[in-house]
Amino acid sequence: MLQLKLGFSGHWIDRGLDQYKSTLLSGTATSGGARQMGGLTHLVREAMYLMLYVAYGSIVAFGLVAQGWMAWYYTHRGQQLRTYLDQTPSWIIDLQRSGHLG
Repeated sequence: MLQLKLGFSGHWIDRGLDQYKSTLLSGTATSGGARQMGGLTHLVREAMYLMLYVAYGSIVAFGLVAQGWMAWYYTHRGQQLRTYLDQTPSWIIDLQRSGHLG
């Protein structure tokens, strides 16, 4: 799925850069200017690919960290709840479960 998204975005970037390059090169008369523009668009293309990789990599990393944190939280919270239920008198638990606390 990540590869599919990057492929689509890469196609969009390549198409946009090619249009931008052709527009700029139409006003450039010298071949040296054309070579400079080719190098510039190559750098821009690499920067845009790097931004895509960083963005998708950040999403994946955040997803992994968030899932790990939630697993830890619910495991820890379950232990606290079991401890609370073991140490609290039964009449308080019954009162809380009935919903008559005000």
